Amino acid sequence: RILVGLGVGMGFAVTPQFLSETTPTHLRGFFTSWCEIGCNIGILLGFSVGYVFRNASAGRGWRLMFVTGCILPTIMILLACVVMIESPRWLVQQGRINDAMNVLKRLYPIEPESDFRNGDTKTCHFLQKVLQDIQQDLEREETMQQETSSAVWFFCQPKSPPVRKML
Repeated sequence: RILVGLGVGMGFAVTPQFLSETTPTHLRGFFTSWCEIGCNIGILLGFSVGYVFRNASAGRGWRLMFVTGCILPTIMILLACVVMIESPRWLVQQGRINDAMNVLKRLYPIEPESDFRNGDTKTCHFLQKVLQDIQQDLEREETMQQETSSAVWFFCQPKSPPVRKML
């Protein structure tokens, strides 16, 4: 139960972040809603499995429920790993700009009448703007993190006046 609880908790923390980084803006709410609906469907399936195995012997029932609860999520995770794309934000953070641009091309498909390869400037500018926004956000976050960590360090020093006053 502890491992399952930790896994579910991490999933609830990571999924909205991943969705916000990989979903086009106009679809984010839809996919976030489906994440919550999927959680509720999982709860319903858990209770259904418990109902199916309600008459199993005491030593065997919980084992059957546990194994059944492991099979479907494992298959779904393995399938997701095959089709899941990397976050363009993470790719930019790692310095893989070309890979990030390729992922953005997949996320924001090009209209049939436009052709990015032949220099469609409207699409090209849009993807460049998205990439530039990601880079600016990362720079802003890094600056904020440096400022915050130095402020925290200042207040945590034993010789600083606020800490000395509290002690």
